[in-house]
Amino acid sequence: MDIFFDVLIVTYNSGNTLEKTLISLVNQNYTGFKIYLWDNSSRDNTLEIVENFAETINYFHKNDENVGFSKAVNALIEKSGSPYLIFLNPDVILPADFLRKVKGKLLKIDSEKIIPVPKLLRYDENFNFTNIVDSTGIVWNPFQRHLDRGSGKRDGEKFNVECFVGGVSGALSIWKRSVLEDLSITIGEVKEYLDEDFFVYREDADISFRALIYGYKFRFFPELVAYHKRKVLPERRKILSPEINYHSFKNRFLFRIKNIPMLVYFLFFIPFSIRDIVGLVYVLFFERTSLRAISHVLKNFNKFIAKRREIFKKRKLTSTETAFIFVGKY
Repeated sequence: MDIFFDVLIVTYNSGNTLEKTLISLVNQNYTGFKIYLWDNSSRDNTLEIVENFAETINYFHKNDENVGFSKAVNALIEKSGSPYLIFLNPDVILPADFLRKVKGKLLKIDSEKIIPVPKLLRYDENFNFTNIVDSTGIVWNPFQRHLDRGSGKRDGEKFNVECFVGGVSGALSIWKRSVLEDLSITIGEVKEYLDEDFFVYREDADISFRALIYGYKFRFFPELVAYHKRKVLPERRKILSPEINYHSFKNRFLFRIKNIPMLVYFLFFIPFSIRDIVGLVYVLFFERTSLRAISHVLKNFNKFIAKRREIFKKRKLTSTETAFIFVGKY
């Protein structure tokens, strides 16, 4: 059977869930895929699990340092060669028929501009599947926030209808290679699919937004169901690591510098500014380790402007059309 998918997995101290993820791949009733795995210098039992699945994993790279999610995925994209790529978090479990269903759906999509979005439900601490929604795609609001549609709600009729959404969760995303090539940015000799300056967190929103302004559409397909163990949620910010919170704070400004037309910024100046002020006050009083995000953004400002220029050369949406994204028009 020809290889249709390359499944790309990045691990970092993922030992508590990785085995279940790999077992779900082994149990697929479809065999036209390869597994590419990059480890970002894990210090738990991740490498032991990887060794146990050595005959299943087609390519494995153990890095000596944590270079972040985006850079690791970019390296795996370059290493892989199949026409479709699946970015899979090591805490996602796929039903046995998932890849077969995805292939069937991809072959029926009649437009190069449609990117499929799966339904993610949550599983609990004992790996029991639930009917609680994790994500049915990304949605945007006027505060420049990207949220997982349906997160925390019970699955139901609303989440069983195909619809256009504003992007796809990075926990599980399905990409045609030619689309990723179109979305890639080259500055000097460095080519990036996911923005490596994001390191981790919000990189899914960034590439989703870039796809939207390039004229692509994200369509949610409710029959493509998988299960995710969600760790990062806004309400859990106080218990997340300082490093994750730092990148979260930093990346909101990187996103705006790169992607937002000036007209859109002025149209949403009040909600954008309210969110910035609230975020800055919170960081000043409760999360001072994230303050270095400001100096990082200023230090690298010219680099981000260069990326902005490259993006704006290829964007298809006007500034007015882009503004509609922040009021839920996709």
